[in-house]
Amino acid sequence: MYIWAMKNLNLVGTTWIGNSSLLDEELVGVFASDRSDILMPRRRDHWAADAGLEGCKVVGSFRNLSERNILEILLRYGGHAVWIVDRKLPTIYSSTCCQAFAEGRLLVVSCFWNDESLFSTRQYCADFVQRLASRLILWAPSSGGLMQRVASCAYRNGKLVEVH
Repeated sequence: MYIWAMKNLNLVGTTWIGNSSLLDEELVGVFASDRSDILMPRRRDHWAADAGLEGCKVVGSFRNLSERNILEILLRYGGHAVWIVDRKLPTIYSSTCCQAFAEGRLLVVSCFWNDESLFSTRQYCADFVQRLASRLILWAPSSGGLMQRVASCAYRNGKLVEVH
């Protein structure tokens, strides 16, 4: 069991691997929908590559294919990431993630020990990402749903919400 404090949050009972000092940095929250127009993946991937080259630090749950692509591309181009996992920590990581761990550019955090992702754990992680982020970037959010709720909460908390 690990305990650490940052940004007025105390996390008890979490497990993590990677560079925990990333939690002290200004983080950009990213959410992406797998449903999008034909050009959206290209724009999203281009953004991730540019953000990586600029050394951007992002936070996300990276649970769907679109978000995983953002994570992989961002790390491949030198960016930093805090990955909030909605189940227990993965046991296998991509070579891009392993390289980022070695260079201190990745932190993976889980507050859960279950093998499966549940709606309640996804919701908790999305809220957690929103709390950690100084601003949010949303790629093709659907109307309503979890992404819309998180964006509304961030906006009410005075955070910039950028929608693509």
